[in-house]
Amino acid sequence: MAAFSPSTTPRSPETVTLNGSGYPGSAVDLAIACAIPAAAGHVNPRALKRTLLIGELGLDGRVRDPRVSIRYADICGGYKRVIVASSAAVTCPVVASGSLHAAVDLRQALEVLALPLN
Repeated sequence: MAAFSPSTTPRSPETVTLNGSGYPGSAVDLAIACAIPAAAGHVNPRALKRTLLIGELGLDGRVRDPRVSIRYADICGGYKRVIVASSAAVTCPVVASGSLHAAVDLRQALEVLALPLN
């Protein structure tokens, strides 16, 4: 992945298994891409707790709007932080007692995860 620096790129192959009722599509690309450095110990895994990540990831590391509806009910489930593509942030509902972050690329999303969770 182009957005990872050599120090955060996992040294071994990573396998991601998606369980559930169907293929989630590209909306989970950003979540998977942020979970990999967390599993490798380069991002604090606690940063992912109560964080909703929605975005399609391009090969160049840019985060794109996956064209899924982010309803208010979807982000009221205890999430304190929502990270979405910058193009999707305008249409995303307000996060009650939390924060909404727009990410242009994977590096920016990882920087947001390094911030303390409100």
